[in-house]
Amino acid sequence: MGIEATLPPPTQASNMNAHFDPPSLAESVGDMMEGLMLWREEIEQALHHAEYSHKFDDIAAMVLQQHLTLYTFDDCFCLCQINVFPQFKALHFMIAGGNLDGIISRKAHFEELAKGAGCKYMSFSGRKGWERALKQHGWRHKFTTMWSEIEQ
Repeated sequence: MGIEATLPPPTQASNMNAHFDPPSLAESVGDMMEGLMLWREEIEQALHHAEYSHKFDDIAAMVLQQHLTLYTFDDCFCLCQINVFPQFKALHFMIAGGNLDGIISRKAHFEELAKGAGCKYMSFSGRKGWERALKQHGWRHKFTTMWSEIEQ
């Protein structure tokens, strides 16, 4: 993973193309925690599939510290970060959940967000089913990651 850069501020889910008026810090923290708690079960399910690389509290801390940005919608959510590599930046979807069609339908919104942040690519890590679901929407397989547990 590259060094993380700050994403533009999250916008209101139902109004993603509208002008963003940043709320106060207290309002922002409250909104972030509300969104995290709303999607907590789905986030924890995703963490289970990722061998618990993070706990829910780790994700919450990363959002509050602005290492991850939570985007919530009526039917889905995405946790994103910008990975900075020597030759380019990539908007990375660390966790996404909820309605698959809702996630897929927002690709153009995230492309605009990524462009605005100077990204050349968007990346997504997930189980094999995500590859099948996203392939017909312009996503392609790029890497395979394999794990081997080390006996302690």
